[in-house]
Amino acid sequence: MFRSARTVARVLGKQYGYETLGNKKNPFNELVYILLSSKTPPGRYQETYQALKKRFPRADALALVRPKDIAKVIVRGGLAQKRAKQISSIARELKAHFGRVTLSPLTRMNDQEAEDFLETLPGVGVKVARCISLFALRREVFPVDAHCFRIVSRIGWIRDGATLNDRVADEIQDGIPSDLRRQLHVNFVLLGREYCTPSRPLCTRCPVVQYCETGKVRVAV
Repeated sequence: MFRSARTVARVLGKQYGYETLGNKKNPFNELVYILLSSKTPPGRYQETYQALKKRFPRADALALVRPKDIAKVIVRGGLAQKRAKQISSIARELKAHFGRVTLSPLTRMNDQEAEDFLETLPGVGVKVARCISLFALRREVFPVDAHCFRIVSRIGWIRDGATLNDRVADEIQDGIPSDLRRQLHVNFVLLGREYCTPSRPLCTRCPVVQYCETGKVRVAV
């Protein structure tokens, strides 16, 4: 089902080049960045992340302040109370586990060990864990966010009617060649924002419509 993966990756590479999503090289910073980005427009979560870093430049400070002090800084990004509690809890757990607020010890773990540890942290599921592994740990994994799942579903790389869960996320990751995973993830996010939107996708203008089962039907209609 993933036979067109390399072709789709090549076409999207020509469309978007080698863009980034602003992800961070430091794994703890990347974790915070991803938590703030969920269900939030890019400009808003990037602004919120910068505000948090300016107010608390040292990660260890996040383990010492109250969640409400964090919430005041990130309120513009939405879900401030929930996210502040997650960030505070994570910072405290890392401080207790490693002696400081850091995820750098993950660099000494293999892919599965790092993913398993990350998923023990509050608010961290397989998608968030793989984003950290991909962007900050430079592992060849494929995070399946809402954009990626929508696109692989419409293209026809997974069975019709599948719902996103850890098993399906593993199937998608396994189906995509490891050397394509980083840039295909980034370009799927960009494609999902610009063309393959949740409702009223712009199939007639989509650069990969000829490889998409759903798109070909919509264009024919």
